[in-house]
Amino acid sequence: MFDIIDGQQRLTAIIIFVRCLVNVLAKGYDKGQLEYIKQDYLENRKKPKLNALEYDRDYFYDVIITNDDNKHKPQTPSQERILEAKEFFTKALKNKEIAQLEKIFQAMQKAQIIKFEFSNKKRFCVNV
Repeated sequence: MFDIIDGQQRLTAIIIFVRCLVNVLAKGYDKGQLEYIKQDYLENRKKPKLNALEYDRDYFYDVIITNDDNKHKPQTPSQERILEAKEFFTKALKNKEIAQLEKIFQAMQKAQIIKFEFSNKKRFCVNV
């Protein structure tokens, strides 16, 4: 587990995007491949790949990781932004052909995360 110092918003957007991609692909796509995507990017063995800050953690887990939109109503501005991002990506993806979605996903898979580990005890970190 890592504390993220910079890049929280980008990583959160990628996770939300992947959730929306999985949702759109769910109709008529290989179930095994969808499970692979979910385990690789969203959750594996009931452990989310990304946790939000404590006050958004349950909302993010339910709405994005497990895709349960009915369990919570947004209570904070950040939760409203999470839902807005999910709605934005869903709208942008739902009219695309499967071949287009696969190309988008393949391009996303080529992205790299640069990791720098710090041993300094005086650090300011955000758990996302």
